[in-house]
Amino acid sequence: MTKRARLVRARSARVLIGLVMVTLVAGAARASSDPVGTATPATSEIAPEVSCQQLATLDLAGLRDAPTRILTATPVAATPQKAAFCRVTGYVTPQVEFELRLPTDGWTGRYLQLGCGGFCGFADPDNPNHGLPGGCAPPDDGHVALAADNSGHRGAGSTDGLWARSDPQLRVDMGYRSEHVVAVAAKAVIEAFYGRRPRHSYFAGCSNGGRQALMEAQRFPGDFDGIIAGAPGNNLAALAGEFFPWIAVVNADSAGRQILGEDKLRLLHDSVMAACDTTDGLEDGLIQEPRDCTFDPAALRCRGADSGCLTAAQVTVVRKFYQGPVDDRGRRLYPAGLPRGSELGWLGYVVAPAGQTGVLGALGLNYLRYFGSWNNPPASFTLQDHKFDTKTFNRLRRMSGIYDSTDPDLTRFRDRGGKLIIWHGWSDPAIPAASSLTYYNAVTERMGGLRATQSFARLYMFPGVYHCGGGYGPATFDLFTPLYDWVEGGPAPTRVVASKKVADQVVRTRPVYPYPMETRYTGTGSIDDAANFTGVMPTHTHDDTYPWLGAPFRSGYQEWCRWEGTTLKCGRTPHRRPRSAMSPRAVAAVAVTNRPARSGSADYPGSRPCRDRVSSRSRRSPPPAGSSDPAPGRCSSGVSVLARSSQAGQTRAASRRRSRPPRCMARHTPRYPGRTPAAMRTWPTITGVKMYVDHRWIRLNQTNAGPPEEAHKPIPLTTNASSRTTMTRLAMRWPGSK
Repeated sequence: MTKRARLVRARSARVLIGLVMVTLVAGAARASSDPVGTATPATSEIAPEVSCQQLATLDLAGLRDAPTRILTATPVAATPQKAAFCRVTGYVTPQVEFELRLPTDGWTGRYLQLGCGGFCGFADPDNPNHGLPGGCAPPDDGHVALAADNSGHRGAGSTDGLWARSDPQLRVDMGYRSEHVVAVAAKAVIEAFYGRRPRHSYFAGCSNGGRQALMEAQRFPGDFDGIIAGAPGNNLAALAGEFFPWIAVVNADSAGRQILGEDKLRLLHDSVMAACDTTDGLEDGLIQEPRDCTFDPAALRCRGADSGCLTAAQVTVVRKFYQGPVDDRGRRLYPAGLPRGSELGWLGYVVAPAGQTGVLGALGLNYLRYFGSWNNPPASFTLQDHKFDTKTFNRLRRMSGIYDSTDPDLTRFRDRGGKLIIWHGWSDPAIPAASSLTYYNAVTERMGGLRATQSFARLYMFPGVYHCGGGYGPATFDLFTPLYDWVEGGPAPTRVVASKKVADQVVRTRPVYPYPMETRYTGTGSIDDAANFTGVMPTHTHDDTYPWLGAPFRSGYQEWCRWEGTTLKCGRTPHRRPRSAMSPRAVAAVAVTNRPARSGSADYPGSRPCRDRVSSRSRRSPPPAGSSDPAPGRCSSGVSVLARSSQAGQTRAASRRRSRPPRCMARHTPRYPGRTPAAMRTWPTITGVKMYVDHRWIRLNQTNAGPPEEAHKPIPLTTNASSRTTMTRLAMRWPGSK
């Protein structure tokens, strides 16, 4: 080999070695930055870079999308039950309070955020409203950063809705905003504490928390890598506006007394089990598929004295429970009714104990009174005033753009590697299991079929399990381990083994397979041992479309709201984040230490430009099915003239509309022309609402900034003493107003 050839070969070797070193260094740099969603195992422990107390000085007021105030940062010593952690409390404007627990030793890079049941109102992660799937306790084991929030308001209980009576922003926060902004704030605090963002982020919630879980997957797919949605009340407008009131109304006589009492529930349930336990071929005290059960409560109708039987009125009530809400023409106002086999779970939810109120009735009443529509009914409203008809249904559906998480298009969540587990108890007495089946069916149709859907989203149905846990079936199970494995590079979960415990002793185990697979006994061995069961596809499948007035679930119905001065505007287009605001990463980097911010920022949804002015009718949204009213958030002219006295006035109004480009907006102004309801004379003052108070319309100024307890302290009002007629003429439409 010539000298020249040896030099060329040596130079080529040096270049190759250099390229290898560059690749290794770049790989190490990527591993150190470790963006959310990578497959890095969450095994190595990450130590804090600053003290817990330093987080109290963290300034997150400029946090993009989520202006945040840290209230406290307190070290909590280890106990036999919990590892040591740093307890951080704070709020995101205006009132989204949260608590974040940061392990001080042994954090593995996982972040878990808990959803909240009912109407929430509590930020303590240990509160039962933040319950976890399968009876799991909050994972305060020193390895997971844990957060929970109050859904944007304080409440006296999970059924309390008074907080929403006069504040549209709190309705928006509870509807779709609270979980997203807490995720943004929590990740900023985590980065400030540990010097890095979470390796993997998870969300788990049940009931309303399940609705929040699906809201995150649909609206904010970049927030979480893995999501558990249990018994989701994601069809909230119809659930709380139609199903809950129906359950309470059909079980009340003319004097308001319960028709079906708790004394008949055992009789009813035993009769259902006797008729349907063996529909799956195995007598085991469980109904594998409640839809195969056709038990008619008329079999228990009394023939003589009312003893060990149901009266004719009680038979009618039970039939209506199983049926679900319908209008006077028999059209469904919600996909389904209570499942057969759930009767023992009705106590407390459906049938109230003596001297108490049923949970579903309380939820329905608070929803309709305080935030079922932008215009509240009179303070004297009761459930007996509610009408189960198409007009009322369409009016309530106008709020679906704020509260519902029924969008079947999960493309963005799937494409970024997100994994979703939905679970529901077949015997749920609060949210019918058919609700989850309807939504999952819509997802499979939209996402390319069952096989394509199960590559990122799976549904598990647990026989004999009540609402968010408990019941007479195996109700203790672990969904976190299979979700962690699935998200962090492992296989998709094939089955979940559930246990039945009596006095802390496991008496039965049973596997549950991804829907629509069913669990079948192999024919040998104990029926209390999961090893003797296998999963099979059913020979007979049910129609999961469930025709009802709100079908089918669709995309594009969501509304996005923001304030412009004292006006809350809601439309179908997500708004752009302010460019002047700091990114979460930059805020966290600058606030506690002087280390420089890393380049780039997290990609949060909602970054499309705000289109306040729309010049084409093609952007207008169609009205809801069965309604001639404009859909919520559709583009409309700026001024709505409610009273005109002459043709000239109409001409002037038309001229004003032509001179102003139309806006996609919703000005939240109660409409009570010509009268002064007593309820409105006593309403508290809030920002952005023009109210009719003491015979005059009043536009309210902005409120003072401050901690949550002062967030709605009013400042002096700007009043207009003009006549009621003049002010009414200039009132803006609320969404869906006529």
